[in-house]
Order: sequence, then structure tokens, then C-alpha cells
Amino acid sequence: MKQKSAGFLLFFINNWWVIAFLLAVFVVYFQASQKKKDQLLELRKVTLMLQKEKKQIIKENEELTLRIMSQNDPNWIELMLIEKLGVVPEGQIKVVFKGEPE
Repeated sequence: MKQKSAGFLLFFINNWWVIAFLLAVFVVYFQASQKKKDQLLELRKVTLMLQKEKKQIIKENEELTLRIMSQNDPNWIELMLIEKLGVVPEGQIKVVFKGEPE
């Protein structure tokens, strides 16, 4: 029995570097794995942000396309004159509210 434990101890003493190497490899692998997970999480955040931005840009593009297409429509022109310039069509009364009462 003592011979087996002495043999194991002798084997361990002679090959300690193998165990140290395996331990070092495990530590490096674990750190790389954590770094990869962090990078993946960051890339997912960026992807979500870019997808939201893309949807917003597509919506703005559609609105601008509709505006361009409707510029020859008399109803659209009248609406823009009312909204942007405050022009009032004949027969209508313009009402302006000045500030809110305190």
C-alpha cells in the first residue's frame, strides 16, 4: 500500500509541470470564454439598436416618399398652407389662443 502511494507521489513530483500546464490552459480557456460571452452580449445590444434605427429610418423614408408623391394633390397643398403658414380658407375663421391661463 505504501508502495502505491509512494509511486503516485513520485509520479506527481516528476510530472508536476503537466498538471500546472493543464491548470494554466483551463484558466486561459475560462477567461477567453468569458470575454467571448461579453463580446456577444455587446454585439446583441448593438444589433438591437441598429434594428430600431433601421425601422425609424424606413418609416421616415416612407413618410417623405408619400409627401413627395402628394405634392401635386390640391388637398395636400391646402393642408400644408393651413399647417405651416396659418392660411385660412375663405369662409372659415381663424382662432388663435395665446398662452395658457395661470
